[in-house]
Amino acid sequence: MNTTDIMKDPYYQPILFQIESRILNCAHAAESAGIPVNDSQIRSILNKVRKSSEGGKPQIPKASPRDQRLAELHDELLQIRAQMKEEGSELQVEGLTTREWTLCLRTVEESIQRHSTGPGSQAYLTFLEGFLPKGR
Repeated sequence: MNTTDIMKDPYYQPILFQIESRILNCAHAAESAGIPVNDSQIRSILNKVRKSSEGGKPQIPKASPRDQRLAELHDELLQIRAQMKEEGSELQVEGLTTREWTLCLRTVEESIQRHSTGPGSQAYLTFLEGFLPKGR
């Protein structure tokens, strides 16, 4: 299954929604604190979430306030995955495999790549602002 198909699949849509909602919330919180993040930084942290999900131990820097915000996003996304496995969780997705989860993360990474306009771009984050329903 390719990432375009995943975006249209009702099984995957709530997962993508959860991922992208957390990304937008992180971006808003960072900007409110005077620490804007960009598309590239979000894409990098998604890559690290994917690696963590596959059993890796990527370096998650926490030296600066921006790094700390991105590290929090990393942890939140891993929590989403854990909650999806918990029986009775409102986020539960029956039988979500690591492969399916990482495919969702790759789908969002590709969306960032598609919407981003270059170094320092926030075009993907702007896109999310208009794409996701208000009151996430």
